[in-house]
Amino acid sequence: MRVSSLVAIVLLLLTLAAQGVGANMKGKKQLKMYTIDLDAAPEERWREVAQDHKNYIRAMLDACDLIFETENPTVVKQISEAIRLPSELVYEMKGIASVVDVSYKKVLVGNIFYELSRFSNILSFSERACTSIVAQHRNGTIYHARNQDYPRLFAPLMVRVRFVRNKGELVFTGTTFAGTVGIMTGMAVNGFGVSIDARADKGNITQFVAAAAAGASVFPFITRHVLNSSTSYTDALSKFSTIPMISTGYIILSGIYPGEGAVITRNASSEGTNIWSLPSSPPPFNAGSASAAPTSQSWFRVETNYDHDSPPPATDDRRDPAVRAMEAIGRDNISLAALWEVLSSPPVFNKHTIHTDLLVSAWGEYRSYKRHVILDQQQNA
Repeated sequence: MRVSSLVAIVLLLLTLAAQGVGANMKGKKQLKMYTIDLDAAPEERWREVAQDHKNYIRAMLDACDLIFETENPTVVKQISEAIRLPSELVYEMKGIASVVDVSYKKVLVGNIFYELSRFSNILSFSERACTSIVAQHRNGTIYHARNQDYPRLFAPLMVRVRFVRNKGELVFTGTTFAGTVGIMTGMAVNGFGVSIDARADKGNITQFVAAAAAGASVFPFITRHVLNSSTSYTDALSKFSTIPMISTGYIILSGIYPGEGAVITRNASSEGTNIWSLPSSPPPFNAGSASAAPTSQSWFRVETNYDHDSPPPATDDRRDPAVRAMEAIGRDNISLAALWEVLSSPPVFNKHTIHTDLLVSAWGEYRSYKRHVILDQQQNA
């Protein structure tokens, strides 16, 4: 089969989707939950997840291999050979490769999808976009929610995971894709939650390879590392602001105390990191006041995929509709149900949205729902 025909098949797979779940959260099923036991051998930790999804994992890995190897095999080779990963993650990926019956390199390519996608012209940026919101109720409660907009080939792979150690003691809960070992959204028992959003800039292969060779982290691996190792919101904020990354991105962090919420704009190095934090005591907001601009974001932060101090492009403005929706709700009425409504309103909710996560670290509530999915089987997963 010619390469052009294979690419056409991949593009078809990337656009297949059933109807989204709609705006009402009531009665919707959450993603299936799996337990990842950190006391188990790394090769065994993801066995159940991989076994349950092995056909979909293989399809996703075949598509990633086809896209990236077709477009720029040199980039794949350079980054995959340069990357330096903790041995624990390497063995976890080797365990997945064994179950799915593919090579370790193929699983690695799937796990560095975010980094490699910077060099793809087949994948549109809107397929790697997200919307994250952290908000503070007038009573001080911090709420956190996100939509993930991603290629829908990943939709059948969405799972919730509980990481445990010491005979079942919970460390953190998160949302990820079967076949990968990083975390896209998560909540630690130590009082903080996090989501990650793509940053809209192109990759520089020389810089990526140099960063990978120096031990810089894959974006979803940073999330997992900090969820696993940080002792507090403050500790997590420090780590997320400084850990070297292969690529750039946005990290949206929430805690349990007033003012514990921030959008961290990251370059690959810590140089130039911008921390846009919630104020601990938001100023009063009067809907009828001329000074109460709808874009003030005095008690919440909205991050899509563009720097908060620059206007979003007219072709992808999810930020301003989300801001207007948040101001209309008001901080007296903010809740997880209200955030669901914001994230269910077009264009914040769009054809690329595959899951929505909602969390409150203060009382340990974590929810993750499928949105657009592939195949009716996933409705009952």
